[in-house]
Amino acid sequence: MIDAPLKAIQEFVREMRIALVGGDLSFEIISIEDDAQRLMRHLMNRASQKEPDAVSMIIYAAGTHEATLHCAFCGAKEFLHYYPNGQPTPRRMVRSHFETCHGVVGFETIAVETYDESGTERPQRLTVDLKIPARETDAS
Repeated sequence: MIDAPLKAIQEFVREMRIALVGGDLSFEIISIEDDAQRLMRHLMNRASQKEPDAVSMIIYAAGTHEATLHCAFCGAKEFLHYYPNGQPTPRRMVRSHFETCHGVVGFETIAVETYDESGTERPQRLTVDLKIPARETDAS
């Protein structure tokens, strides 16, 4: 009962791809077991699982809108625009990094501390809840 409808869907998608893109498409699964094991290893061994209290940092230059995000989960250092009280907010700026960070899965609450590189301002801590949709980031 399931095979016939699946084959019909596959054939439809294959024909649409050939018509629109010009190339064929295979639906055969080569080795799902290896992929599933690799996914489970990633989920169980990601940095946020091993160090759930890790804190990422935003280091900014006071009086400018330039900063660097130092990710505690993947080790990346990424330039970002820093508007401590404006739009986009620091929470939204770091959210863009964590949506593609290989050290998190996307259901964590990430802690980030902001530091003035000159040391004249006190560090502040913010959290980013990756469970909520990105468009609602600044609402939480």
